[in-house]
Amino acid sequence: EDPINGLDDDGDFLIDEDGIRKSKPRSGYDQVITPRFASWSAWSQPYSPTAGQRRAQITSPSPRRFMQVRVNMLSEDPDLTGRVSWLRVDLSPPISQEVAGELALRTAAGAARSIHDLAAVSREDYVPPVGVRPLEPQPFSYFVRAAGPDPNAPEVANGFNEILLLTPSAATLTGVRLGRVELEERPAPVGDEVVRKAVGSEFLHSYARDADGFLRAADGTVLDIRETADTLLVRFSTSVNEGFTRLSNALVELQYEAQTLRDGAQVLAYVRAEGQTVFQRAESEGMDVTELVDSQTSIPRLEQTRTLFQGVEIGSVLTPNGDGINDRLPVRFSVLYLREDRPVRISFHDLTGRQVKYVELMSQSGALEYLWDGSTDAGTIAAPGIYICQVILKADQGDVKIVRLVNVAY
Repeated sequence: EDPINGLDDDGDFLIDEDGIRKSKPRSGYDQVITPRFASWSAWSQPYSPTAGQRRAQITSPSPRRFMQVRVNMLSEDPDLTGRVSWLRVDLSPPISQEVAGELALRTAAGAARSIHDLAAVSREDYVPPVGVRPLEPQPFSYFVRAAGPDPNAPEVANGFNEILLLTPSAATLTGVRLGRVELEERPAPVGDEVVRKAVGSEFLHSYARDADGFLRAADGTVLDIRETADTLLVRFSTSVNEGFTRLSNALVELQYEAQTLRDGAQVLAYVRAEGQTVFQRAESEGMDVTELVDSQTSIPRLEQTRTLFQGVEIGSVLTPNGDGINDRLPVRFSVLYLREDRPVRISFHDLTGRQVKYVELMSQSGALEYLWDGSTDAGTIAAPGIYICQVILKADQGDVKIVRLVNVAY
């Protein structure tokens, strides 16, 4: 009587109660957020005001009939709270009727295979991104599947030619493949919906990193790329998804190398047409992009270890005499598995236990560095001698500590 359509069809003051189909709760950075119903995407990351104005450009993974908005309001006064007085949404036509993304790790065979070896690509080249070794650069592949643009919107008839990839840590793009993937519609395990499954992927073009640092095709064509610390922008000379349909989609493989320091840190992909300001987001959770890998996620999962600190490097000698040699003592390490800022305390003590220098840093997962120049909390230079360097991370299961001996000499 009351199917899922956002309306109270039978007049009982309940909406969609006969058509509700629950699926497992979504997990995010604040753990389980809320149960979702069929066809809802995961919650996005928080949006911030743009250019000091009370507005933000949001992205949708594909055309949707409904949108949920969650607003968290903070007040330092217990007697005051905020409220939303109005909300306006401006819509842009989709440049793809569906954009899906899927992350994979390349196996030893996949990493050894030439990017130009298109015919030999197989399932043996990829595995789901589980058990990722932290701190070691790993060969990842991010697959983007895109249907054609909205046929009822002439202004987006050419589709998109740019893909933006946001990685949790610095990444180096090593190769790109383009092709197509054929899909089949099959009944969903629950309810009367259908799901699209990839049944046949074929790569037709490829670009590899050459000795000059360019991504170059076998015929010499150079791919336009823009790279920053955690952003990869790939611009193609022609449309990626023009002419494709609902069940015959464009397929792009972005091969890159990166370290993974934080468990559950999502890789995000967006598409747009050159010159436009609006991106369309790729949806990943539960999406089947290619039959070459069955991960249905864009979230790498770290290999589980018992240590939060790795890659610890603490210098042994400090000579703060201004000659440019050992004038600063480096304290370097990487913190793993943290999902929110935690205090990291670095202190230096003499052999009697007296603290001579203290500094506190806030850290999520990632690499940290502190350089001690020999100055003390009293504003003097530490006297020559042996000191204890102590690094403490405040964690849920108790403090994690690193202790090293360092020498100060003039």
